[in-house]
Amino acid sequence: MTTESEERELLPHEESQIDLKALIPLGVQMLENNLKQSQAKIDLQKDNIRLGEERLKIDKSNFIHKYWLVVLMVISVLGIAIGLIFIKDDTVSGMSMLSHIGAVIVGIIAGSGWERIREK
Repeated sequence: MTTESEERELLPHEESQIDLKALIPLGVQMLENNLKQSQAKIDLQKDNIRLGEERLKIDKSNFIHKYWLVVLMVISVLGIAIGLIFIKDDTVSGMSMLSHIGAVIVGIIAGSGWERIREK
């Protein structure tokens, strides 16, 4: 049971109340700063997305060029091997060439797989 004097002490006095109106400009400024920071992060993410898209375009272009280079190399090597085997009747050289090219291709595939494993 509280007495009447104790109840008066629990109630805030008008003199001790804080005037929060003075903090409004500070709160507005904080919100504006948060908005600017959020906008800067959004702009940075948009730039990162744009750069990523450009990298993909460049990678696609490089892949296409490398693809056609490999296709032309394979066709030329096969043409030479076929020429040695069927036109010059040099089966040993043609088969030797094909087996060595096969070994090089398998080595390249294994090396690229090994490199991917190391990157992870």
